[in-house]
Amino acid sequence: MIANNLHVANTGHQPTFVTATRAERLDVTITNTQSLGMVTNWHVDQTESLSDHKYINFKILTTDNNVIRYRNKKKTNWEIFKNEMENTAEQLVPMVKTTTHQLDEAVENITNCIQKAYHKACPLKEQRE
Repeated sequence: MIANNLHVANTGHQPTFVTATRAERLDVTITNTQSLGMVTNWHVDQTESLSDHKYINFKILTTDNNVIRYRNKKKTNWEIFKNEMENTAEQLVPMVKTTTHQLDEAVENITNCIQKAYHKACPLKEQRE
């Protein structure tokens, strides 16, 4: 979870799973780093769910819903993109990959470098509806 920037949003100590012989906190609400602060009022609902699992309720705070975020691909600064890719080239040094796990890691590395360079060269813009 840490490697993927995921966090548990559960709060409190109420069990989420209850049977005649046990009560546990088995159910987990997971969010990413960007959304962690948006999950509020997380609680276990005591309403009968007709299951051993209790209902989990929470609210998600949102920003201004009238804002549209986008990237204008036509205005990408390709010089910045090129420089960013050159700066991360050492991470992309070709190596012999002998396992599928190594190949997957290499592909993930390359993808992350390209995405970071693109996000820097073509930042998000906001437009109000």
